[in-house]
Amino acid sequence: MPYIDDSIESSLKYCHYTFEISSSINYPLGLAHSNFELGYLYTNLGDYNQAIRYHFISLKAAEKSLESESCKEKDTFFLIDNLKYLGILFLMQKNYPVAYDYFTRLLVIQPHLNSKTYTIFYLLAFCELQLKKYDSVEANIRKSMFKVSDSNKIYQSLTLLASLYRNEKKYTQSETILHTALNYYNKLPTENKSDNTRAFIYEELARIKLANGDKNKAIDFATQGYNLAKKDTREFNLYELSELLYTLHYQIGNIHEAYSYLLKNKQIGDSLHAKDVSTTVALAFAQNDFEKKEIKLNTELDKRHKNQLLAWDIVGLAFIFFVILIRFYREVKKERKKSEALLLNILPEEVSSELKLNGKVKARYHEEATILFVDFVNFSTASIELNPEKLVNILDGYFTEFDNLVEKYDLEKIKTIGDAYMVVGGLHTNEEAFIKNTALLALDIIDYVKNNNTFFEVRVGIHIGPLVSGVVGRSKFAYDVWGKSVNIAARMESSSIPQHINITREFYEKINPDFTCEFRGKIDMKNTGTIDSYFLLKKC
Repeated sequence: MPYIDDSIESSLKYCHYTFEISSSINYPLGLAHSNFELGYLYTNLGDYNQAIRYHFISLKAAEKSLESESCKEKDTFFLIDNLKYLGILFLMQKNYPVAYDYFTRLLVIQPHLNSKTYTIFYLLAFCELQLKKYDSVEANIRKSMFKVSDSNKIYQSLTLLASLYRNEKKYTQSETILHTALNYYNKLPTENKSDNTRAFIYEELARIKLANGDKNKAIDFATQGYNLAKKDTREFNLYELSELLYTLHYQIGNIHEAYSYLLKNKQIGDSLHAKDVSTTVALAFAQNDFEKKEIKLNTELDKRHKNQLLAWDIVGLAFIFFVILIRFYREVKKERKKSEALLLNILPEEVSSELKLNGKVKARYHEEATILFVDFVNFSTASIELNPEKLVNILDGYFTEFDNLVEKYDLEKIKTIGDAYMVVGGLHTNEEAFIKNTALLALDIIDYVKNNNTFFEVRVGIHIGPLVSGVVGRSKFAYDVWGKSVNIAARMESSSIPQHINITREFYEKINPDFTCEFRGKIDMKNTGTIDSYFLLKKC
């Protein structure tokens, strides 16, 4: 059981031992139990990928157990709770479609209304709100409050209902409900109060004030929410609040504050979603280390040379030492070349030069750049069902080919984030060829996946507009780009359909009439409104 002798490490050891025994004797209920506890422990350790893995194994074992044995309440416990925990884990990673599927299955299996049903309806409503399934949100929120007297649960459900009304532009009703929710919150005992959940209320109030045109009041509420959310280690609301504060400060002309929150938003986003953010060693500092070693080496060589002139009786020893030093010098030069090559592989040449020279890179503003996102469809589900080694090999094959195409079209790969791939054009050139090359890259990526695909399909989104580029981090450098244009390109990708390239009107007007495009319709964009989108079909 968890926390044996108050040690998670000890608990993990015993749970893994139980898992091995249950596997060796093919005991489904033992597998369900041990893997459930492993999932629980890894969740407490913050390793959500491992937690998902073990809860999924436990779920399958529980299903097998129910097929082979009489259906007992103890057996269904693992089935029900694994579905709930898997849904919550995907929810924490903001993978709302997969989380919603698990919660829907959970509701079908849940035998009758009880204290757990509150959580099911609440989590369903939360996912539906994020997925904009507004028709069923309010009904599930009200079900979550059925015969509930717990102030904490009522407060959470009211907050969700207020968010729904705010999304439906019922601002007065939303604000009234938020103040009611705060009254319930204030009644809670201190140990039940959560800074993160109260931050959500302030975020909603800020968005209402923004919708009503009161940007200064919106900033006050959003700042209060941000300061509260910082205290929560999960950083669940921090991403949305930093994005909101960036937008608010940008709109009222506080460029310095806006840029500060933009950087924070990107750093938080990477910590939440970026399972594949670059963990490259500190190459610029390594470069400096090599140069320092060369200076030290040259000094030592001079010293040894003088000693040879003054002490002929140790010429032989000095010569041997001199040879060793020369070899060391050559190794240093060889390693420095490796360092420079690796640095150039991560950063653009002019950025690499600036980093080596100054130890840092100034942020640059680009008036016009293309941003392309590629994302694999249903990757999260496949990551559970496929063998991990096979999955990584498949993904590596795709990304390697994408890298070759990016190099072919002289564009800049920014990063991969899990199964997502990001490319930017126009950062270091004044020529307009990068616009056409971005369109050609997207078409080649779709063709490659179609012709070599046995497992996945991809979605592609493209936008063109202004952005900021720069390097963040000290010991682990990351070259990245920020700005509203990046968010729009990401929205184009997420709202695309498999094996299609979704582009904005701005990009369409740049490539027309060289490429065949089809008007797709209008797409909702958070904090922007609706924007026109097109499907890029082929080169004319």
